[in-house]
Amino acid sequence: MAVANVGDLLARRGLKVLMIDFDMEAPGLEQYFPINQSEARSHPGLLDLLLRYKQSVSLGATADSASFKNIQDFILRVYKDLPTPAKLDLMPAGQREGNISLAEYAHSLRTFDWQDFLSHWAGDRFFDWLRTCVADLYDVVLIDSRTGVTEMGGICAYQLADCILMFSGANV
Repeated sequence: MAVANVGDLLARRGLKVLMIDFDMEAPGLEQYFPINQSEARSHPGLLDLLLRYKQSVSLGATADSASFKNIQDFILRVYKDLPTPAKLDLMPAGQREGNISLAEYAHSLRTFDWQDFLSHWAGDRFFDWLRTCVADLYDVVLIDSRTGVTEMGGICAYQLADCILMFSGANV
């Protein structure tokens, strides 16, 4: 919710903002916005980008022909009526609308081997590319990351971040 609110405020102040739902085990950043929820959950997102990258590499695609390179295919516009150049965009966690799509999403996420991705698929170079790509398109990139010590959290905190903000509840 904090990512959604900060993203909204920054976009309304004239910045180009991208939010990435990297909390793939508990996705739902789109639910904080007045957009078509079914469309948002049907839209390709981060997990789809990762899988398409692996598919491109396995097929030996050249850098220019790689199907994952069109980053806009994985990004959804949140507000269509903000004054130019401001914008608020979302890269959802991945396609998960409907029972079949949700089952495929869950299976792909459960079987995605982060260590293998980083070690054998040049995952570090992929995330360097992603960081550069989105930095060229946006003023601010906000990442909703999974809590705890995880491979995904390490990528968000160390490889993708310039600045880290941590929020916690005052639980007693």
